[in-house]
Amino acid sequence: MVVQYGYLKRLPDDYTGPRHAVTVRRLPPGPGAYSGEDWFEWEERRGPEPASNATGPNDDLVIQVCFVETTGLHGCYDNLSATQG
Repeated sequence: MVVQYGYLKRLPDDYTGPRHAVTVRRLPPGPGAYSGEDWFEWEERRGPEPASNATGPNDDLVIQVCFVETTGLHGCYDNLSATQG
């Protein structure tokens, strides 16, 4: 099992079609609990993931922990003023 940490640049919120993520670059070891690990920059791309040209099964389990910049959670603050008196 491999755990990768990185930053994900998302497509615009109004994009509703298929999407996939690609690795843009590998960063030097970064901040956080596991600062000895390499970090990555990923970005979403439009369309389905391209077909793989791998010749055999890949037995490695890869877990990607993505940090995404956001201004707020969708829907969390929509009705906040209605609940405060």
